[in-house]
Amino acid sequence: MDIKPLSKWLFPFFRKGLKSWEVFEEKDLNEAVLKFWYGRRSKEYYPPKGHDEWLKNRLEHSEVLRFRERAKIGKRLEGPTEVDLVIETPKILTFIEAKYTADIDCKTSYDPYRDQITRNLDVGSYQAEKGRQRFFFILLTPEYYERSRLFWYRMQECMKDPGRIKERIPYRSINFEELSKNIGWVLWRDVIEIWKASEDDFHLSDNDREKVPLIFRHFEEAGSV
Repeated sequence: MDIKPLSKWLFPFFRKGLKSWEVFEEKDLNEAVLKFWYGRRSKEYYPPKGHDEWLKNRLEHSEVLRFRERAKIGKRLEGPTEVDLVIETPKILTFIEAKYTADIDCKTSYDPYRDQITRNLDVGSYQAEKGRQRFFFILLTPEYYERSRLFWYRMQECMKDPGRIKERIPYRSINFEELSKNIGWVLWRDVIEIWKASEDDFHLSDNDREKVPLIFRHFEEAGSV
């Protein structure tokens, strides 16, 4: 399916979800690389080394025996982060975490406080730092589920108070205020509206054009629109 130029739908997508969308440039977006999660074939994004050292120190003083024993083993304490969609240009790296009705993960195997949003922000900003890129994070959900999902609370904290991000990744020396401004939220129905508004600009074959209503119906049946 040829949906170029990408900027036709990436621009309104970022504009809908991000306060700092104006940093995106049309030329860069048209050349963006989209990487969807494909299980074992997906790129692996590991946390910074500082995270393992910080967590190891915490586990050594844990009241949980298996945590103390795990701290003695010289292996990674956290595996790679699985990113639903990565949008990358030479200047910008964007992680998108997509949810339907499920909540975000609230822990990892050895860190009961390592929620999925914190993990994305830590791993993504570290990856962007290595590539000298600016990092953005967008959560994609059917509804806001106000006060009924952990992601609602985490997103409120992270978008309004950079200090709360720093509390969860204290081993990082980054601009937490900028990171907070680069966090956004988009609903599935917004994605559908953006697609419908831009559909005529895409060069779709007759076969691909027939698939579009099926995609819309799938989102509707999933309760996303």
